[in-house]
Amino acid sequence: MTHACAVALRIRDATVEPFCYHVRQGAVGRTGEPTSAAEKARMAMQTMQTAADWKDRRPVLSTLWIFLVLNYLFADVYALFFDPVLQKEATQERLSGHIGSIQITQEFVLLTAIVLETAIVMALASRVLPYRANRWSNIIVGLFQTAFAATGLVGETFPDLFSIFFVAIEVVCTLFIVWYAWTWPRPEGDMLTSA
Repeated sequence: MTHACAVALRIRDATVEPFCYHVRQGAVGRTGEPTSAAEKARMAMQTMQTAADWKDRRPVLSTLWIFLVLNYLFADVYALFFDPVLQKEATQERLSGHIGSIQITQEFVLLTAIVLETAIVMALASRVLPYRANRWSNIIVGLFQTAFAATGLVGETFPDLFSIFFVAIEVVCTLFIVWYAWTWPRPEGDMLTSA
């Protein structure tokens, strides 16, 4: 078998991989290409499965919610460490039980816990809910979380630069979740009446 190899690149299954052409008994072909009908059918099924994976947006949506929750956590950790140093008056105000004109009460803290918990729940719900419920819950909760994150930029005290940075990431992430869910195509065979 005569083997002459010229390196090239191709895109397969959303990855770029090198391949080479070779000469075999006078025929030109590529190494790694399917030679039998069964191999060609297997590769066609694999390509169809990859296309189906891109249509099912559950894993990406779940990962985006996890990313959002981690940003909430890191923003809070930064605020715990750096707000007392950077904004002494705001820290004293919080210690006295107020955030601007809002009094910190048990109900207020419960409300913020519920708002944050919705993002955590969406990480799981995005994986297990059926298409229609999944799509609409991501859109509704995404818009709600966008509004909640944006409230971090309003108030009587100017937010720290790191707070603006985290809020910008959170707003972009939640708006992307809304857009990604909004543009999620209906799976084939899904009836209009299904949940």
